Amino acid sequence: MTSGRIAKRVDELQGEWANCKTSGRIAKRVGELQNEWANCKTSGRIAKRVGELQNEWAIWDEWEIERMDAVTNTRIRKHRIHGLLLL
Repeated sequence: MTSGRIAKRVDELQGEWANCKTSGRIAKRVGELQNEWANCKTSGRIAKRVGELQNEWAIWDEWEIERMDAVTNTRIRKHRIHGLLLL
């Protein structure tokens, strides 16, 4: 985890997550909407309600990380067991 950034795609919605380990806060920006998430380390559950939509995220140990290798200039994909999306 070099950059600590997580990208998730849900249907047509693409969100970028910046994960701050020190404060335990996760921020997501979608279009003009800025939502801040407070991460509960004990339960590891994050809940968000937007309109009638309820999304619950269980943070485990799985996400996909992409980065560019500076030496070979190739894209490296890394899979880790780190997150579960419940809709």
